Amino acid sequence: MMLQEITMTTNIRVAIAPDLFVVNEVMNFHQAHLPENRILAGASWLATESSPFDALLSVFKFVFGSIRKKLADHNVWLLVGTLAWQPNTSIVRHHGLWGALRARGLVLLNGSQYEEFVLESEGKLKFFGATKLSEDSAEGAVNILLREPCTYLIALPGDLSPRDIIEIGWLGSLADDSKIIDYIDATDGLLLKQIGEFDAHERGIVAVGQPRIVNTLLN
Repeated sequence: MMLQEITMTTNIRVAIAPDLFVVNEVMNFHQAHLPENRILAGASWLATESSPFDALLSVFKFVFGSIRKKLADHNVWLLVGTLAWQPNTSIVRHHGLWGALRARGLVLLNGSQYEEFVLESEGKLKFFGATKLSEDSAEGAVNILLREPCTYLIALPGDLSPRDIIEIGWLGSLADDSKIIDYIDATDGLLLKQIGEFDAHERGIVAVGQPRIVNTLLN
């Protein structure tokens, strides 16, 4: 039986799963469309605050700070995609991904290295992009995570860019995005996803990666 460790860090509850393919309290992959010829570990951080924004912001700052301290050679990127196919019009192409987010008031402070890619199919468009985050990006990133379902955070070592990921695209569901998990597994990265019920004030982040990377982050 897998051991499940639950710890408390200030007002943030932390759960750890050494193997996500075994029933656990973090994220169950045993019924997902993922090859099981690997071991993936996971951790989750949950907080309850006066609003979903405050709860996720608290967790985001804690996890971001932990990555900066424990995985100092990793950069944190925000991945954003459009869930639905968009009409192929000049306005849609002009705005692209980041322009459309800015038009809706979703602005990041001090994001850098903005990447963007367009997928085309049957006269429709989907946009996928990434930007490297800083501590000053926290509030803007949390706003986007709460309002855009097709989003991830990833931590990649060194000068690696998520360009290969955004040219593939994703669905925004850990159970279905095996190609992103393959990439994270191969690059010693971490894949992070916002978790929490739509109308609940409890929000948090779940992280997936090699056991060695997850353990380094938590210890």
